[in-house]
Amino acid sequence: MPDGDARATFTLPLFPLSKRLRDSALGHLDKRYLQGEGGESPNWFRVLPDLIAQMQAFHGTPPQLIEQALRAGRCLLLFDGLDEVAERQARLRLARSLADFQRLASGNRIIIGSRLTGLSDSETALSYIFQQCEIQPFTPKDLQRFFRFWYALDNDLSAEQQEQG
Repeated sequence: MPDGDARATFTLPLFPLSKRLRDSALGHLDKRYLQGEGGESPNWFRVLPDLIAQMQAFHGTPPQLIEQALRAGRCLLLFDGLDEVAERQARLRLARSLADFQRLASGNRIIIGSRLTGLSDSETALSYIFQQCEIQPFTPKDLQRFFRFWYALDNDLSAEQQEQG
């Protein structure tokens, strides 16, 4: 890899952080970012630390520490549900803001989850920064294995019920 490639020199551990984009209830993404015309673009350096600090996994973590990790490029961020943002203009604005955020916070790794329908409008904004990958559909055998493991995690089920899935 070339000397200037951040992937070649990145050795610090990453903080895994997840955010559903459509959520707008208390503790979630503010409604003003989900509005169509007249909505705002989030400043992720300001918005994310407070949202993440409210998550159970990060309870008690000072937002300043999270902001510091973001600015240092030490986070693995998963933004899910771009296609679930109902307003087309809001979806495009969020996609552009995430692309801008990736440019400004270049050491972070960002994954954006969306069905293909959510990408049609946003693809241009994202394609310059992000690689597009498509998850293949489950085969019947994959589905069976998935549900077997899913039910095995349910402690309220008996061992027989977990096995039957």
